[in-house]
Order: sequence, then C-alpha cells, then structure tokens
Amino acid sequence: NPTSKAAEYEIDPAILELTGSDAGKERYLAFLGQILLMCREQVRMNPAFAPQVFIFTPTSWLIPRPTYVTFRKHWDRHFQFKNGFLITSNEFFKLDGKWPLAFTIWSYQPAEKERKNEVKLFDFTRLKKPELNYNWNTEEETEKALNGMIEKAKRVLFNKARLSIKDWSGQKMYDFKRSPTKTESESGRIFGGLPLSDERRRNRKTYGIENSEFIGFMDNTTPVRVKAKDDQRFFNGNVWFRLDTVFINANQTKIFSGPSDNRSYCAYDLPSSKRTFSWFALTKALNGHYPVWANQFDIWKPEVTPLHEPYFYSLCFAYGLAENRCVVTKFEADNPVEGAPGVFADNPLSPNNSESFWNTTLKKEIVSEPDTAMLLSARSPKSIASGTENTAKGKPLSMSGCTMSLTSGISIILTFSPPTQGWSKSGNMPILKAWRTCSVCFLRPLHAQNR
Repeated sequence: NPTSKAAEYEIDPAILELTGSDAGKERYLAFLGQILLMCREQVRMNPAFAPQVFIFTPTSWLIPRPTYVTFRKHWDRHFQFKNGFLITSNEFFKLDGKWPLAFTIWSYQPAEKERKNEVKLFDFTRLKKPELNYNWNTEEETEKALNGMIEKAKRVLFNKARLSIKDWSGQKMYDFKRSPTKTESESGRIFGGLPLSDERRRNRKTYGIENSEFIGFMDNTTPVRVKAKDDQRFFNGNVWFRLDTVFINANQTKIFSGPSDNRSYCAYDLPSSKRTFSWFALTKALNGHYPVWANQFDIWKPEVTPLHEPYFYSLCFAYGLAENRCVVTKFEADNPVEGAPGVFADNPLSPNNSESFWNTTLKKEIVSEPDTAMLLSARSPKSIASGTENTAKGKPLSMSGCTMSLTSGISIILTFSPPTQGWSKSGNMPILKAWRTCSVCFLRPLHAQNR
C-alpha cells in the first residue's frame, strides 16, 4: 500500500545494493529485491530450476519513476516480462485510497547483456466491485468472465517514451526553500526572506534570502525576498507557476506574481507562455478526470494540430486569467533586516493595467472563434474591484499585505468583494467545461497507441 508508512525494520545490505537506499525505503521494492536474490540462489543450487514470479505491486517501478531506474536495470537483466493487468486498488482489495494496482508475471531468465522489458498491461481499472463478484472457483464461469474482460480491455504500455511536459517546457525548476547554511545557523543573525513576524521562521527549513529586491510567494501569497538569477525569468512583471510533473499531483498547481517556494516555472515571453499556461491548464482540466493507470506517469507534451493551436492556447491563457493567485502587494523596507529595500509587486495578469503581461503579451492571442476563451477573458474585474475600492483601497487585506485596487488579482477580488453578476467563481464553469472537452481529446489517442 503506497499510503502506508516506510519500513522501520533494517533491510539487508544485499537488498539495498540492488534497490539503492532511497528505493529501499519502499517495502514492496525491498521485497522484489529479496525475490531476485532468492531466485538467483535457487538456480545456483539447481540449474534446471525455472522460477516464476506472480506479484501485485504499485506501478511506479514499472514505468519506471526516476528512483526505481537502477533497480529496474537489475531486475530486467534477471527476469523476462510475460503478462499482467491493472486493477483499481480499492475495487480489488480492501485498501485505503484509489490508485492503480498492477499484477505482473515474470520468468527468471538471466541475460548476459542488459535487457529492457516492454511492460504492457491489460487495463481493468474500469471494473468495479460488483463486476468482479464472480464465483472464481467455477471453471466455466471464470473462463467466461475473464474472456469478456479481456475482449473489452485496452493495453497500457508502461514506459517513458513520451516527451514529458517538463522537458518540453525547456526550463529548469526554481525554488527558494532550502536548508540554512552552517554559517547562518551559527551566526545568531537574521537570515531568510520571510517577513520578520512570520511564524514559519521557526521551521527547520528557511525560505529565500534576507536582503533582495526580488520577491517570491508562499502558498498563502505571503511575499518572500528571494535570490534572483541572471536570466530573463527574473524580471518583475512576469507570470510564475507552481507546476507538478506527475498526474497524481495535478491539483497542486498554481499561478503567482513571483516564484513559489518549490517547483517554479515562468512565463516571460509568448513561447514560454504557451508551454507554461498549457501545462497549468492541462493539470486543472485533467485533475480528477485522468484514467487510473496514469496515476504515476509524468504529464506529457500535448499533441495539438497547427489548425487547433490558436484556440488551444487561447483557452490556456483565458483559464490562467480566471484561475490565478496573482496579487498586488508591497514588501516594506527594513524587513526582515535593516537596509532591505521596499519592493512593490504588481499583478502581471491584470486586464486593467495597460502595461501588464496580460495586455502586452497574451491578450492579443485570444481568438474570437470559437468564442469561449474570448468571452471569459472579456469579463473585466474592474467593476467588481471599484465596488469595494472606496472602503479597501490601499489597505492591507490580509497578513500577506495584499491591497485592493483596480489591478488586484482575481483571488483577492473574489475574496473581498460583494457578490456580483460580473465575475464569480461560477463564471469559470464555461471555460472549465471547454477544457474538460479538450482533455478528452488529449487522452483519447493514448489507449490506441498503447495497444
């Protein structure tokens, strides 16, 4: 069960030599390492012996995820893949959580040279408990049931052949969450870029640096002074994203006015915007709607025909405008240390600022036909913001120091403005519906190519 705690007992060094220390923390992988060693010893003692392995496991090692690559090389050199299937964990067993459970069959056939197994599994994840309620002890009924399942099942290829969306983005991840240096810890001085009064200063990790003119944001939009790098991403006014690569973490993606504490990527021109906004929008469209088997896969590069690209990217940009955490805020001078400059952060996705990234780079890319993206992006939040501007203008609205103005971010306007008919959370539904339609088109070819 991948939701269970890591093994607390000591693992034999011979197993860790196969799995590596990180992968060895997974009980099932340590068990697989033990199986490999047992098979090797059995064949050494009896060369005619031909061990067969039938096993239920999670799917991470079958792709394999980066942590499991070394172990898979050892395993593939000793075992030949034969067959297998996928089932949904809590439909087949009494387990917590919903994740793909793989049953695979392997034959112990050591190879002199490196071998790479092609793992292709029947996908039974659509089956629910009632559909699995057969008398499996009756040969005729069992054969009939299994033949029906196999005829309807697609096959999923577990490999990393598709170009990941992260690699397609062409960017290196940026983050500012770090361990304090020994010098910092022993200095007795203030370090890290959080406001001096922020309780997270007590954490074991620290965030950013204490004196900088560039700021990032914590998850609750608290500004943090961070170290800027010498590249085009680190200019004020760009759009920043927290983006995750794996389908299972799709619900964690967000858009900010600056880098987030981890997994940050940036839109700084039109080409980078197309890739980061489509990455963000795909995670939102596919969250809760991707097939169970994709749980541990990296999200891959979308295949969009040139004919559909203008509308595709229009939907991406419009959705980002509707679903972001960009804010207008100030980081006061001399905080957290004396001499730190005051820093102002504007909203790069403000439709009401003629110099914003939205107006200078993205708005002109919105197509008029089909009109879903255009209609959503045309709903300017100006009227909503002005409705509360008289009472909130220039005043902090939260601990993060965000202020209400005509250029405030959508999240601030929705949080601190009275209900209106202009822009509301329900106003995102047309674009979300359109995006879910696109997500179906995105996923439709996958089973076909995996047969």
